[in-house]
Amino acid sequence: MSFIQYVELDSKDVKTTFTSKLGRALGTMGATRDGRRFAWALAGEALTTGIPITPAALGGLGTTALTNINTTIDTWEPSSTSRSIVLSTTWSTWGAIKDEYADGWLVVEESTHAYARGQSVRVKSNTAGSTSTTDSPLHTVITFADDDYLKAGVNTGATIQVVPNEYFDVIENDGGDSTTMPIVGVAICEVADNAYFWAQTWGPCAVQNEGTLVLGENAYQSTDALQGLAPLSLSTAATDVANYKVVVRPAIGWCLGPSSGDTDMGLVFLTIRP
Repeated sequence: MSFIQYVELDSKDVKTTFTSKLGRALGTMGATRDGRRFAWALAGEALTTGIPITPAALGGLGTTALTNINTTIDTWEPSSTSRSIVLSTTWSTWGAIKDEYADGWLVVEESTHAYARGQSVRVKSNTAGSTSTTDSPLHTVITFADDDYLKAGVNTGATIQVVPNEYFDVIENDGGDSTTMPIVGVAICEVADNAYFWAQTWGPCAVQNEGTLVLGENAYQSTDALQGLAPLSLSTAATDVANYKVVVRPAIGWCLGPSSGDTDMGLVFLTIRP
C-alpha cells in the first residue's frame, strides 16, 4: 500500500499551459512547496488570470446537465476480462465526443439485476458517438479504468449515468442568477481554449472581487452579474437560496490581503480542494 502523492510543482510549472494531457488524469493533484494545491484541468474556452472557473456542464450522455440515458443493450454480465460496456440512446440530439468522459464516472442508477444499482466505475475513455444497426441509433463504448470494474451485471433497459470529470472543459464563472455550477478552481495565468493547465484550488491566490472583501472575511461564488468572489453581504436575494447559490454553498476561501474594491484583484486564501 502506498499513499497518494501530489505532483511536485514549482512557480514556473503552475504558470505554464500545455497542448497535450501529458499522461495525467484530469483532476490529478499537484502541490508547490509553499503549500498551494492545484488540479490538472482542460480549458473549455479561453481563461483569464484570476477569474474563478467552473465545469461547463456535468451530466450524463445527453445535452442537459445530470440527465441519464437508458441502455438498449442485451443483458450484460461482467467477467475478469470485461473492460468496457456499450451504451446507446434514442435521443436524436445526442452525440458523444471522443474521450469527453475520460477520467469521469459511470454509475448504475437503476437496474433489476441483484446488487447492480449503486455501482460506480472510473472511466478511462469513450468512443465518439455513432450509429449502428446493432446498437441503434446512437451509441458509445465506455472503457473502464485499468484497475476498476463492475462486480454485478446490468439488464436491458438499466439506467446508467456517465459523468465527465469536473475538470473537463472548464469555463470562467459567468456570474448572475444563471450560475448553476460550483467553482472548482482559479486560473492563475492566461489559458487558451483546449489547453491543459494547473488550476489552483488551495492557498493564497489573486482572485477578482465583486464588491469589497475585508481582511479575514469569507469569500463566496458571485451570483450577481460579475465573475469574481463576493462577501456574503452581497448575496441576500431570495433567488440566491432558491437557485442553490452562494448562501447554500460553502465559502470558496477567505480574504488574506487588505481590502480591495469592486472588480479589483485581491489576495484570497482558497479552500476549494486541499
